[in-house]
Amino acid sequence: MGTVQVRTARKWHPCSGWRCPVGVLAGTQYRREVIFPGDEGHEDGTRPVALATCSRCINEQLAFHRDKYGVPATLGIPVTSEGRRGIVVGAYGSDIAVILAGSGTSTPVDARWRTVYHTPDGDVSFDGAAKTTCESCDQTVPTVSVCCSSHQTSLCHGCYRRSHFVERCVEGCVACADEGLPARMR
Repeated sequence: MGTVQVRTARKWHPCSGWRCPVGVLAGTQYRREVIFPGDEGHEDGTRPVALATCSRCINEQLAFHRDKYGVPATLGIPVTSEGRRGIVVGAYGSDIAVILAGSGTSTPVDARWRTVYHTPDGDVSFDGAAKTTCESCDQTVPTVSVCCSSHQTSLCHGCYRRSHFVERCVEGCVACADEGLPARMR
């Protein structure tokens, strides 16, 4: 498992972001990740590899979270997630990547689930109660997801089940419980 740190550059470095035209500029923050031989993706290596990713590339990854969820996620911002302090170092798909206190590795954390962002303007808290709207019924529910690659529509679980002919759901389904749906529709 590699180690991850947020540092301030003393000199210019190339950025590991595959489309980065600028690189890591002197005086700016960047994420430094050291990958050791035997780590996933570096199984055949004989010496460690250090990757530097500039704040511009990291903040492009985090722009999704800022736009979709309204969270102030940026590189290096301190957070508390489920009672553990850490700092934001990037994104893992729909989660943010956080180095938690006492850990040298980054951990995926839900951007809104029991997370407090410690901004210069004060603390911004998210308790997981954020709700979104279904495109089909306009109902506000805890979770809305894109139904499938052909429709690309954000649907609540009930509309998904009706539009995709799912008459019987898995017993104990959390989405059914959140929306008050029976396991069997007919």
